[in-house]
Parts: sequence; C-alpha cells; structure tokens
Amino acid sequence: LIQPGTWLAAWVGLAPLLLAIRSATPAQAAVRGLVAGFVYYGVILYWIILFGALPWFLLVIYQAAYIALFAVVANRLWPERLGWLGFLGIPAAWSVTEYLRMAGVYGFAWGSLAHTQSSNLPFLQASEFAGPCGISFALVFLNLAIAYALSGRGKRRLLPLSLACLIVAVMCVYGFAVMRSSAEETTRHKIAIIQANMRNDFNPVPNYPDVAYERFSAMTRAAADGEVRLALWPETSIPRDITSPGWADMIGQIASECQVDLLAGGYDHSDSPGQPGSYNALFHFGKDGRVHGG
Repeated sequence: LIQPGTWLAAWVGLAPLLLAIRSATPAQAAVRGLVAGFVYYGVILYWIILFGALPWFLLVIYQAAYIALFAVVANRLWPERLGWLGFLGIPAAWSVTEYLRMAGVYGFAWGSLAHTQSSNLPFLQASEFAGPCGISFALVFLNLAIAYALSGRGKRRLLPLSLACLIVAVMCVYGFAVMRSSAEETTRHKIAIIQANMRNDFNPVPNYPDVAYERFSAMTRAAADGEVRLALWPETSIPRDITSPGWADMIGQIASECQVDLLAGGYDHSDSPGQPGSYNALFHFGKDGRVHGG
C-alpha cells in the first residue's frame, strides 16, 4: 500500500501520464499506460518478491494491464476531442477500470487510488456517500484538470482546474465538519495496537507460533492499563487455527486477564467442498475469554 503521508502526491501523480497519452495513438497510449502501471505496481507490490521474481512479475503485469486499458480509453476521451464530457469520461473510466480490477475471483484491491488518502481524513469523509471509486473519481478529475491547464492555451484552460479545486475544497470542508461533529457526539475509547515486528516468511524464527504468542501476550499485558477497551493483534499474528482447543484457551486467557476485547489474526480452516483450505481470519476474544466470532 502507499505509505501514509504521501496523499498529496496522488493529487498530481497522474498528470504526467495524462499528458503523455494526450496526443498519442491508441497503441502508444497502451504502452505508456503499461509502463506507468508496471512502475507503480512494481514498487508497491515489492513484497511479492518473497514468493519469487516470476509471481511478482506476473502480478505486476496483470495489474498494469488495467492502467494500459485506462490509458487507451482516456486517449479517446481527451477533452480536446469531447469537450467538457471528457472531464467526466476520463475520471469515470478510471473508476470503472479500478472497480473491475477489484471485482471477481481474481480481484485485487491493493494500490487503489483512494488508498493514497488514508492519512487525509477530511478528504476521505466523502466516501460515506461516494465510496472509494468516488474518491478516485475526484482525484483523477483534479489530475486531468492540472494536465489540461498545462497543455492548453488561453485563460479558459484554467476553468476546469478552478472547478476541480472548488470540488476538493468542498469535500475537505465537509470532511472537517463531519469529523468535528463526530468528535463532539461520540465517546472516545482507548485502543492498543500490538505490533511485534516479527519476521514470518519462508525462514521464520524457530517455534514461531510459541514465540509470537509470548511476545504478543507480553505486549498486551504491558499495554493494558485499565483504560484500554480493545487490543488488536495483526494479520496471522499466530499462524495457527487459534479457535482450536489450546490456542483459544491461551489467547482467551490474555483477554480475560487484561479485561480487553482482543482481535487476533489467525487461520480459519474450511471443510467446504467448494473452497477447502485455510484462510486468513480475524477472531474476537471477549473479556470473558471466549471466542465470540470471526
């Protein structure tokens, strides 16, 4: 995922690609989109290298193909061809291709443009009614307006940029208002996020599940000060079926001892004929030490 703090880069980051495909042929636009997508996903999916260079390459190419598709469509919808409809068509094309990339059996949500705004909370509040695709639409509209302002001539080229800035400003003002209202109306609860920073790959530390349990439980005890209501352990914090006898008792004991609701990541085994196997899951251990769902 894009690191928090880089949200501003997404407000201008697509403009170079849009400028590059503006006067290109469809084939050139596809190649430029593929290159841009390969660089983008190649960087944020670097961790797939853990499984080998070939899986990383295939996944990155597959994801980049959606950027190539967008580039071809955007090339045909450029405002110089369609006028103001282009300012709606290009952001819509991005939102549609992004939705298609995340849908279906092979859907993959990593790298969504909306994810770049994870630390820009006021801007994200509009997702309440627009969803992540709506956030992406607004970001692409802003990038397109910037690209158009840089490529056009005359004062009229600044009109779309002015409108885009107005839309962004309205979204941010709305977000600030929602956050302020929520802060006044809701009760704050203290949450402990437990991150042990343990390496769990193809060469984990010996006896990893036992060592992980000891570290996570010790950190949870240290964080529980009587005010913490919820403790959160990360994805596959214990790479076992933590609802099985033994593990469930041990983790439940921590929740009961610290008097916190504990969310812990582990494996969920499915015996379904259609989808057998083990899956990542998050389980809730209540203050009574029992598993309340996952």
